Amino acid sequence: MTLQDTGQTWKFLKGLTVAILLMHVCVVKTLDFRETCIDSRFSYTDWLQHHIKKRDTVKPTTTTTTTTTTKTNYTLQSIHPLSTVLQMSMRINQIFETSLTNKAYPKFKFYEYLIKIAIENSYKKLLNYIQGSVNVIGFRSGSGSIIVDYTITANSSNLDVTAANTELNDTLAAAGIPLAQDAFAETVETILTTKDKLYPLQDVELRCTRPNYVVGTIKWSVNDKDPAGNSAKYTIINNDIGSTLIVKAVSESDNGRYSCIIERSTLPYIQWQTVSIQPLPNIYLDKTYIQLQCQGQTVKLTCCANGYPVEWSGIPDDDEVINSASGFGCITLQHKILSTNCGSKEIFTCRLKDMPELQTFYYSSRTVQVKTVREYDCINDMLGVGKIGDSVTGLCEKGLEGFITYECKQTADLKGVWTVVQRNTVVQAIKDLERRSEVLFVDEIPEFMTDLSNTAVQSNTVITESADTVQTIVDILNTIASISQTITISQPVMKVCVCSFYGNVLLIYSIYAN
Repeated sequence: MTLQDTGQTWKFLKGLTVAILLMHVCVVKTLDFRETCIDSRFSYTDWLQHHIKKRDTVKPTTTTTTTTTTKTNYTLQSIHPLSTVLQMSMRINQIFETSLTNKAYPKFKFYEYLIKIAIENSYKKLLNYIQGSVNVIGFRSGSGSIIVDYTITANSSNLDVTAANTELNDTLAAAGIPLAQDAFAETVETILTTKDKLYPLQDVELRCTRPNYVVGTIKWSVNDKDPAGNSAKYTIINNDIGSTLIVKAVSESDNGRYSCIIERSTLPYIQWQTVSIQPLPNIYLDKTYIQLQCQGQTVKLTCCANGYPVEWSGIPDDDEVINSASGFGCITLQHKILSTNCGSKEIFTCRLKDMPELQTFYYSSRTVQVKTVREYDCINDMLGVGKIGDSVTGLCEKGLEGFITYECKQTADLKGVWTVVQRNTVVQAIKDLERRSEVLFVDEIPEFMTDLSNTAVQSNTVITESADTVQTIVDILNTIASISQTITISQPVMKVCVCSFYGNVLLIYSIYAN
């Protein structure tokens, strides 16, 4: 039995328009989507226990006499004080399944047990190998295959495992676990990057140093792909002590596993690191332009960022900056307007705090313009003043992210009033999940989908009133679909359908089955 038998890969139809995993029937107004369905199936079958061969045993023969006592001597293998733990990897030619990320799952336990026995039986004959030292660390996805990370302990760092790996390959193949070509490598997880945190649009350097005892040519791998052919994105510099890989103008799409591979006559020596680019900073203001009356007053300007600290720069000494209660990373500038400055224009800048290395990037700051005028038709404490036809934007309500556009419109009594003309708002929790999905790794998908499900259930009333939130969920699912193209999602049978009626009403419902 192969891993493919335990599940079918999720199929995400293009144009998906569902607020997934809502557990209530609900209605979204003013939307028009065609019927879309997701169908995910999963079933466990009996494990192939017959693939596990019992060890041959020899029953001891006991001879009893009244005059002789027979003593059995046992030889214990000594562990050299300078023994070395060797990190190894093995590639299985099967589709990765997310159940292999959870040590409590039967699939994980079964593969761990079977592979550990197979490795031990093949390696125990090696000189300098310390018997019983196999430890299966875990499983991960590798471009349409399963990579097993394991360690062994030996009295030498130069252990020749060529013959043992050939035997191991045959053993696992007989057990229904076929290995890929050139399946084995000695692997070392290390720090290759030269900076602790990596931000969008920066150039990132990864440096690989060759150990003294490792001889061979060096090449790089980025998510199991060769970067050497893409000179616009990557630069590789080799020298006597190792190699440097430069990744230009990084983004969240550059997340993943970076490997420095030294090709040896026995098996490759790989130094690797999982690289994660920080989310793109998103600075947003409660207003980018406001007009005020020509009179002495104080205007409040709020600036927020998604998890990044921000500051107002170049502000007058008598202005005050306070922390905002609207959320982490928000600050409010209380700027004093003087009545003598009628007709003046002032520009204030909100920028990322204590991050001078990012100040050259477009996302590092945003500005707001404040102007005072004498004549106006509309007036509001938050939106300021304006003439008929003027437009302003403001932040949305608590729990939502985005902005609301207002227009100064004339009423029946020829007065002016600020009127909402457009809402671009998304449930904050869903927006946070969207940013999280952009830096998601394969083994994090099950937990992420659980969080998405719970958030959708808890916020379903708000979600059904927000077309932008529904679209954001669609975007999240498209991202997950892209990440999970080469794996199998292990979940109970689940079918979610979205149906459109009469062109302007959308019903969202979920069907679950065991």
